[in-house]
Formats: sequence, structure tokens, C-alpha cells
Amino acid sequence: MSGSVQVSRQFRSAAYMALFSIVAFVFIYIIMVIVVVCLAIMVGGLGVALVAGAPHFITLALMVGAIINSFFIIFYMFKFIFGKRVKDDTKKLEITRAEQPALFDFVNDIAAQMGIPAPEKIFISDQVNASASFNKPFLSMFMPGRRNLEIGLGLVNSTNVGELRAVVAHEFGHFQQPEMRIGTYVYLSNRLFYNMLFDNQDFNRSLGNTGSKHWAIYLFSQITKAIILMVQGVLRFFYKLINRRYLALSRQMEFHADAIAASVAGSEVAAGALRKIQAGGICYGQTMDFCNQLAPQGFKTGNIYTGMNAVMESFAKENDLELSAGVPVLTNAELETEVKFDNQWQSHPLLLDREQSITRLNFVGEPDTRSAWTLVKDAEALQIKLTETLYSYNEKNAKLKAIDNDEFATKFEAQIDATRYPKVFKRYYDFRYIEKFDPNALTLANLPEALDLVLTDEASAQAQRFRNGSHSAVVVEQISTGSIDTDSFDYLGKRYTKKEAAQLVDEIKAENSQLEVQLFERDKLLFAMALQQANAEQQNNLKVALNDYFNARTEFDDYVALYNEAMPPLAPIFNGQAFKYEFLQNLFDDFRRNTEPRLKAVANNCLKRNAYDKSWVKNREFKDNATAFNARSLAYYNNKVFHNEELKTLNRFMNSQYAFVQEQIFQTKKQLLILQAEVLQPLVGV
Repeated sequence: MSGSVQVSRQFRSAAYMALFSIVAFVFIYIIMVIVVVCLAIMVGGLGVALVAGAPHFITLALMVGAIINSFFIIFYMFKFIFGKRVKDDTKKLEITRAEQPALFDFVNDIAAQMGIPAPEKIFISDQVNASASFNKPFLSMFMPGRRNLEIGLGLVNSTNVGELRAVVAHEFGHFQQPEMRIGTYVYLSNRLFYNMLFDNQDFNRSLGNTGSKHWAIYLFSQITKAIILMVQGVLRFFYKLINRRYLALSRQMEFHADAIAASVAGSEVAAGALRKIQAGGICYGQTMDFCNQLAPQGFKTGNIYTGMNAVMESFAKENDLELSAGVPVLTNAELETEVKFDNQWQSHPLLLDREQSITRLNFVGEPDTRSAWTLVKDAEALQIKLTETLYSYNEKNAKLKAIDNDEFATKFEAQIDATRYPKVFKRYYDFRYIEKFDPNALTLANLPEALDLVLTDEASAQAQRFRNGSHSAVVVEQISTGSIDTDSFDYLGKRYTKKEAAQLVDEIKAENSQLEVQLFERDKLLFAMALQQANAEQQNNLKVALNDYFNARTEFDDYVALYNEAMPPLAPIFNGQAFKYEFLQNLFDDFRRNTEPRLKAVANNCLKRNAYDKSWVKNREFKDNATAFNARSLAYYNNKVFHNEELKTLNRFMNSQYAFVQEQIFQTKKQLLILQAEVLQPLVGV
């Protein structure tokens, strides 16, 4: 049936462009190797000629320097061959027909329907996804080969049988695409790019250390660096070109595989599967995040997928979504964005674009609404086995206490409650600041007698519009400055060019400024209503809480400014980038003189006022990192030597303090809103 799906002109064009870019790179790289090796020989020959023409210890030193650096140049061009292979730490298990006969029959039936060979191996993973890959990736570059199929149990947990059929057919659609081999070429190219552009710490360190041995070696090392920089300039160009071309092809491959999935399972089923995967992926991510939060408390779940079910139910409730067979049904509001553009670095098209493309095909299929777990033999045992596999990757997890699903759900709900504001405010205060005002200057007369008169649908819409506008302004500004590379984009359904982006940013910010004024006035009105309802003690508590929040906001703003000043010069060092000794010494001398005292003042202030001992502080590392940083004088770097433990102490404090001031804003705001909600409760529903 999938044979009725034709390859589009855009698909063929993208494939040719991707293949051409790879062939061009191979040709240019061979030429670069020849040229660079010749240059290296010339540099070495120059040194030998100097000694032959004028024998002297100076010319001898120059010859040694030239020869040594010639070897560095040649080694650089071939060092990707010796690069470390990335270890495949994918948490997957191979299954056999004997273990899962129904699942194998299901997969093989789809392959037979599509007229393609069944996969050689089937693996299961934890993810909300499926994927196709070559069994022998290297050989696949030169000849057809058998493929493997990976099915995530998170996917099984998020779909019914019909939707899983669509997903497997989608992956088999990739099996039918000979263009998959281009992905292998790109993978190998990217290994070269990564090694030669981003994995140079050891090489730079060796070059720097060797250059420091003698002035003659250092002199020629500068020539070596200049040659390498030219090579890297060419590599960066082809890195962008090849990956852009391949990602453009990848998006066309997804559209084509979607069409095949629709031809096998039906357009409606295939489109529904996309939303299920999106919702399942969000909830599985939240499940794994929560498992990581449980571990430091000494707990683990015995079954990730029953935990995922609890998270999906909570997610639907929290976002007012319907459940379909236990999976949240995402609406267009959850999927749409105000700013849309062709992201050249995106491997998959936007979900709504894929859904629209599938729907247009209008393939009719037979829905099968049975749970996908009906295809899995001993489903619960397999869920538990994979859960244990995930936890086995860290020896410390063996000491964790397993909790059942009811306890997992209870703890998860408690965590959600801890991160939400009182429901009475209907998300009006979510993801925005309350701007500073004087509570003593508020008028408490002639105020509304019902909360619903203030927190109207229009008020909620304004708050949401403000949040959306703040995000959209950032995105459009990135388009304007070129940080996002696109020639045109859509904003609220209207098309704009890159040249129009700067003016649009101003318009969005102007609209947001007006919204901010309206929200500010409403914030003051709500606080005034709370003061009016409160007794004397409650009024005092409200004002103290408001002041605590404003102080937290000031502390946050001040620290972020300090962090943004201090971190950029240090980040390359934390990441292992090499620099000249003189540069490093000057950098850290300046840091200790101008920046470190201000950071220590932050740590000292928080420790003195017991900020890390507040009841809401759950992370002990906040206090531990501040104490370690503040306790003694730190050198970081001197006499051409890094003090790595002291650098780690600095890095840990700076990042944990950022997290602390963020959490402090949330907690002080939450406490303020809890107090407001308590006194405003009599006005609810009036």
C-alpha cells in the first residue's frame, strides 16, 4: 500500500544537495591535506636549509623548532582517525521472537504489508520513540544492509495498537529510503568536524607546552596555529553546509515517512499518533526528572511506566486537558507558537505542519484502539526489567528504597503543589514578576467586592499575552540580529522579512509595556483588596511578605548582573579551552582583584543572615557551596598551574547561587500569594 506514496520534488532536491555537499567536502579536504602536508614539509625544509646554509646553535634551534611543528601540523590533519569513539550508552535491550511473539508478528506483518524485509533485530528502550538504524552502519555506506528497529516502552505506554502501527510504518518508511545512507556519511563527517574543531584540548595543551620549551619552537608554533586556524575556517564552513543540507533532507524524509505511515494506518490514526508521542514525551521527561529528584531522598520507583501514568493524569489535570486512554490530548494552544520560521538546524518539521501534511493525504484506515501493551507478553515484568536496567547504570541506586505507584503519585502531586501558586489566582501570576510598589500608598476604599470582578477572563488573557509577548520579542530580536538564521518568519499568522524584524520587536515591546502597566495596576488592586480584608496581624504579615519578595527580586537582579559579568571570561576555562600563560595569569589576577570580593560578599551575606537555612531550602548544596567558597583564599591559577579543585569550588558556587536566587524569588512570591489567597477567600464566588 505504501507504494502509492510518491517521492516529492523537494525530497529529491534535498537529497542531491546533501550528497553534493559531502562530495565537495571530501574533495576539498583531500586538497587541504595535500597543501598542508606540503606546507609542513616546507617549514621543516626551511629549518634544515638554515642549518645547512649557516651552521650555528641558533639555526640548529630553528631547525628543531621547524621540524617539531611540522609534525604537529601533519598530525592535526589526521588526528580525527585517533579520536575517541563516543560510547553507546543507549539503555536498550534486545528482544527475541521467543520472548515477544505477538510483538514480532505485529512488526513483521507491517513489513510484509509494505513489501520490505523484516528488521534483523528488535530492541526495546525506555523512550517515547521508535527508530530505524542499519545493523552494520559502516558497510551500509557501500551496499544495502539489514536494519534494526528500536521501540521505546514509553511509546507503547502512550499509544494504542493502531497508532503504534503508524509509528512502526513510519520507521519502515525510512527503511525504504536509500537516502538513509547519507546520514551515515554525515555522522562520519561530524566525527571529523567535532574532533578537529571542538576536541582540541589535548592537542592545544601539547602544542603550548612544547612551544614553551624554547623560543625557536614557540616561534614556529605560531605558524602552526595560523595554518590550523585557516583549516578550521574551511571546516566550519563545511560543517554548517553539510549539516544544513542534511537536516533539510531529514525534514523531507520525515514528511515522506509520515505519508507512508498514513497509507498503512490511515491519516487520522497517523496524525493522532503524533500528538500522543508529543504528550507522552513531555510526561515521560517529567517522570524521569522526578525520579532524579527522588534519588537524593533515598527513593526510586519500581516501575517507571506506572509512574508515567500518574504523571500523565496529573499533567492533564494541571493543564485542563482531556485524557484519551490515559494519555493527555494536546490542543492546538499547547502546540502553536506566535513566531514561526524555517529552522535550518531542526531535524523534524513542526508537529502541526506534519499533521497538516498527513491530513491532506486523506488515507482511510481501520482504527485499532486496543492498548499497545496487548502486544507485549508479560508487560509488567518487562516494564520492571527495563526500570531496573535504567537504575543499574549508577551503583548508588542499589541502595534506594523502591516505592509503589500510589506513593510515587502522592509524592509527585506534593512536588507539583510545591511548585504552583494558589489556584484561586488562575495562573494570573505565573511566569512573571510583580513590579515594586509602596503598599502604604494604596487606597483601601471603594474596592471591588468580588475577586471574580478583578480576575476576569480578560485579566488572564492579558497575563498570558504578556508572557507570550516577552518570549516572542526575544525570538524576533534573535532573528533581527542574525542569531536565528532565517530570511522570513510568521508572527501571529502574518509574514515578515528579516529586515522588518527590528521594527516588529519595537512594536511587540511597546504592546508589552502597555500590558505591563495594566498588570501592575491590577497587582496593586489585588494587594489592596487583601489588605482591606485582613486584620492588623494579617496586614503586617502581608507587608513583610511583599517586602521579602521585593528584596529577593533585587538580590536576583544584582546577582544575575554579577554572574553575567564574571562567567563569560571563565566559561572557556571551565570547559578546558587552552590560553597563553600570560593571558591566564592576568585574567585571574583581575578576577581576584575585582570580581571575587563581590562574589564572596554575596556568599558571606547569605551565610550571615541564614538565607540557606530557610524552611523552603531543600538543596543542602546551596549552603555547602557558599561555605566552601567563602571559607578561604583561593588561588585558581598561578605559576602556570591550574588549581582544579579551587576552580571547581568557584564554578559550583556561582552556578548554585544562581539557582538559589531563582528559587528564592519563587518561594517569596509563593508565600506572598498564599497569604493573599487566605484573606481573599471570602471574596471568591461572591
